[in-house]
Amino acid sequence: MQKLIALDIETTGIEPSEGHRIIEIGCVEIIDEKMTNTYHQYIYPNRLVGNSENIHGITDDFLQGKPQFADIAQEFLSYIKNSTLIIHNAEFDISFLNHEFGLMGLDKNIESICDIIDTLEIFKMQQPFHNYHLDALSKYFEIETNNKADNNALSDAKIVAQVYLAMGTCKKPRIICDLETACGNDDIDALKALGYLYKKGHIVKQSDVKAMDYWQKACDLGSGDACSAIAYAYMLEGNEFKAIEFYQKACELEDGDSCNYLGVLHQNNKNYILSIECYQKSCHLDKGEGCLNLGLMYDNGHGIEANDEKALKYYKKSCELGDGEACYHYGLHHDSVINPVNSDEKIAMAYYKKACDLDNADGCWNLAVAYGVSAIDGNMDEKEANDKVAQLFQKGCNLGSSFACSGLADAYKQGEGVKKSIVKAWEFDRKACELDKEYCPEIIAKERVALIARNSNGE
Repeated sequence: MQKLIALDIETTGIEPSEGHRIIEIGCVEIIDEKMTNTYHQYIYPNRLVGNSENIHGITDDFLQGKPQFADIAQEFLSYIKNSTLIIHNAEFDISFLNHEFGLMGLDKNIESICDIIDTLEIFKMQQPFHNYHLDALSKYFEIETNNKADNNALSDAKIVAQVYLAMGTCKKPRIICDLETACGNDDIDALKALGYLYKKGHIVKQSDVKAMDYWQKACDLGSGDACSAIAYAYMLEGNEFKAIEFYQKACELEDGDSCNYLGVLHQNNKNYILSIECYQKSCHLDKGEGCLNLGLMYDNGHGIEANDEKALKYYKKSCELGDGEACYHYGLHHDSVINPVNSDEKIAMAYYKKACDLDNADGCWNLAVAYGVSAIDGNMDEKEANDKVAQLFQKGCNLGSSFACSGLADAYKQGEGVKKSIVKAWEFDRKACELDKEYCPEIIAKERVALIARNSNGE
């Protein structure tokens, strides 16, 4: 049985490093959630109590003739040995006790002798923004206390014990207590949430083992999300075999994202028939990425006969589900540069715009090119086209397109759609180089030409 002892001290001041000492120790043992035997000792501090008398009421005259800390140390240590100490604002009490041991030349600290529970820290987690003073907690829990004039370390230790007991069986943040109670009732959402908190180390101490335990229970209860979380954890560990096992279970539980991830793993292992089945189920469950991957397989003829009609069907559905890459591919199939036979520039531009609006960098780049072509063909005002092109290059570059960064650099060189700036042009040329090393030789050549031109102009 765990030995619980509530402890409190009184001191001559707040900083042991300034020479302040302990003048009283009070303890009460808790057995079966009841207060039992006590330990209480006044201590002569070898100094004046000073202004601290106003707090605890203990006078210098009263402490005359009381034992020093060294005289009672062994008795005190025997009392608390192998126990868990319950202290309110434990850092304060521990610092003084360790200081006293140090003055005796003992190589000891309370933390190595006992486990510590701090009721202040527990209450902070359970009731944020509350007044955490011991008096305030006693009022909060409706604990009857002595008058201030009768206050001492032993009575405060008894209050600490009652506060601890009043906090309930779960000495953790309230949200964790509530989630654990719900988990005990097989609440799937609570199991998933608690698993996530342990995985991330939010509110509770990080523990992969506990996270997996909670997710496993939720998975066994039929949560595809939880099975998927386990699979992803195994992927991070490099255990693809176990990841496939749990993605498979999640997919069977109608988790569309897991069906897609499973399809990717099968495709990487060249199990094309299985990957197609997974993508089909993912798409059927209205997961855009699953539809996209199925479209790509039909488009590229991976593990299945190439079929443009089916590729377009799945690209279109994926695009409607909000996948920008799918919108881009659908537009690409209608682009006259890519598909001169069955092209439709209006459809291509409409889907490039959808792709760009969904933050697909390639969609922004291709739409910019399409606006440029429209201006060249006389189908669009040149200034209007340049403005749109520059805006699209800027967005595409921000989204990581080296093509768009290079295009934006050229726009700054020519002053098309933006104010002409060689400095800005070089800035975006370098960004294109950072995104794609193939641009670097071309950019270096451009900079040399520009430098020669500036030198020839005497700049």
